Amino acid sequence: MSDYRGFFLVGATASGKSGLAQCLAETHGFAVLSADSMLVYKGMNIGTAKPTAEERGTVDYGGIDLIEPDCDFSVWQYREQAITFLDECAARGQDVIVAGGSGLYVKSLTHGISDSPALSAEVRARWEKVFRESGVDALKDALRSMRPDLYEALADKENPRRLVRALSLADAGGSGSERSWGERRGSAPLVGIRLPPEQLSARIDRRVEIMFESGLVEEVKELRSAYPNASSSASQAIGYREVASMLGNDCTWDEAVTRIAQRTRQLAKKQRTWFRHQADVTWIDIDENDEVSEIAEQVMARWKEHGPTEIAG
Repeated sequence: MSDYRGFFLVGATASGKSGLAQCLAETHGFAVLSADSMLVYKGMNIGTAKPTAEERGTVDYGGIDLIEPDCDFSVWQYREQAITFLDECAARGQDVIVAGGSGLYVKSLTHGISDSPALSAEVRARWEKVFRESGVDALKDALRSMRPDLYEALADKENPRRLVRALSLADAGGSGSERSWGERRGSAPLVGIRLPPEQLSARIDRRVEIMFESGLVEEVKELRSAYPNASSSASQAIGYREVASMLGNDCTWDEAVTRIAQRTRQLAKKQRTWFRHQADVTWIDIDENDEVSEIAEQVMARWKEHGPTEIAG
């Protein structure tokens, strides 16, 4: 049985998850763990529709601003950071909303990421012996020496269990990014919201307009100056790639706007398909004219009916 539970809120991009999670958190005292693969990057705020500083001043957020845009970031690293945040929330007795549309991030929590099959009990036992005989500092020193990248990826560098796991992976030649999924236990379904496709499409168009009005072009200029060698994930993020092309005179302003909207619609379709086939979701059909407070009541009713979803330990 896992020690972790979360109230999941999933759905396609631009469906209103972030605002809804903010409303629920403020009303009921939840913390919010983002499950969005682009919100992990520092400085990428407007193009990712990241919660504002004001919103983050009233709600405890995890899964946001975890890494610089010129660094690679894996699902494995996300899960490490997420578990640390869940630990912190559990310590203060605070329930957590897991909100986002990145399917693999969600799956890393509901299923867990198993150790590589190459990790034998013998390898793990050897590092556990090092811990018993020499303490946590010996594990830290060993991992720093063997695999500084895995060491830096650890959210909780004082946790011997995670250090042993990372050392065992390093010993076996693993990168820390291979995905071997665990199995989801019988548990409460995720709760999802979905808009009619035509309404979602219109909302996406409006979101792109708001991004440009809010200073997306200036944000991209600043990021290009601060991080000339952005990681492949960050540089290819929706909105950022198109504005960079525009700044390089490879497309016009109007073309950039059109491409961002098109890619966002493609992402939304991909997310809908993923959650339909890869996750156990109970859906709430919403309408553009519904009040956020009304949708929040429906979500709370589903959570009360099913209870929180178990997160793999």
